[in-house]
Amino acid sequence: MLLPSIIVKIKKDYFHGLALVDSFSGVWVSGWNLVDFPRLHDKFHIGDKILSVNNVPCQSSASYYKQIKHSDYSTVDIQLKRLPKARVFVMRRAAEGESIGIKREGGTAEILYVDPYGLAGRHGLPLKSHNMVDNNLCNWVITEINSQTLNLFFKDMEVKHRLGAVGKDITIVVQPSDLINDLKKQLKKLKNYKSYLIK
Repeated sequence: MLLPSIIVKIKKDYFHGLALVDSFSGVWVSGWNLVDFPRLHDKFHIGDKILSVNNVPCQSSASYYKQIKHSDYSTVDIQLKRLPKARVFVMRRAAEGESIGIKREGGTAEILYVDPYGLAGRHGLPLKSHNMVDNNLCNWVITEINSQTLNLFFKDMEVKHRLGAVGKDITIVVQPSDLINDLKKQLKKLKNYKSYLIK
């Protein structure tokens, strides 16, 4: 199976606009700056794994930035695994406003409980995810609702409002909490990390 490949012509977008972090022996997308680099819209998802730049494997985020910076090509070929640890669930409510049957940690996107008889449970969302290290279990974290990326550090009632949006159709992307928590931890180490948060 061919892996997704992104051909880019504006190198500075992918050097200054993209937030990559090292986690679990890989290079992961953890955010992007859409204010200053609007061309990044719809190109990436939080939890994408970067594999190579111009067919040179990325061993670290530093190697990614080095390849972009020193590329002599007029275009840059970025190869990635699209959301390798994510699960996507497409659901249809019986009526507008129907709960999808999950309990979250406060106002965050972390799922503490999945009602097996609720909408998400009936559509196959397991109660827990396998973690990244030893195949033990951890919570899920919602990273997208209806194709809209959530702020990793959540904003006010953002998650609740998105889940309760008008309409019967709803799509969620969930990923293991240990991955997302580490992406958040590594992201906060970047200079001006707040500029990479989804607004």
